[in-house]
Amino acid sequence: MGHIQDRWYRPARDKETGKVLLNKRGKPVLERTELYGIGLRYKVRYLDPDNEERSKSFPDKQRSARKTSSSGWSRTSVRTST
Repeated sequence: MGHIQDRWYRPARDKETGKVLLNKRGKPVLERTELYGIGLRYKVRYLDPDNEERSKSFPDKQRSARKTSSSGWSRTSVRTST
């Protein structure tokens, strides 16, 4: 299984409870990380057929999503061997 990590933003957390803050639509409020504006924004991580973790970074999400779908990996898919 693979996933896409946004290295420039993370969900903001309540300082007292530690819970993720949500906006009016129920989506997480995002805050900048220490890496904001530095380097490539998205990192794709996945397990190859030999169960080794692999990763690649991309400047924008469209490229990272294209890469994961073309290699058979996406956030919600699990590759099974036959």
